[in-house]
Amino acid sequence: MNTRIISSYVHHEDQCFFVSTINCGSAKELYGHRYNETIVWNYNYNTKECGDMIHQDKAPTNSIKTHNEICELLFKSGVNALKHI
Repeated sequence: MNTRIISSYVHHEDQCFFVSTINCGSAKELYGHRYNETIVWNYNYNTKECGDMIHQDKAPTNSIKTHNEICELLFKSGVNALKHI
């Protein structure tokens, strides 16, 4: 079962992003462990709708370090910052 760990809205100039990190499991037959998955979408704050998914990353279970790093990059530099990670 997937468990929400943290979610954030990040604004940079005229852009808005929704960043969500969940604790999820991999196929037990293949890996047999859980991990965190962070996904970033373009977000329309006025209509409260997610647009295109623009980034996906993984991290150790229950860690919010990757989530926080992505939020900081988006805040400082916008979507172009994610092209370098």
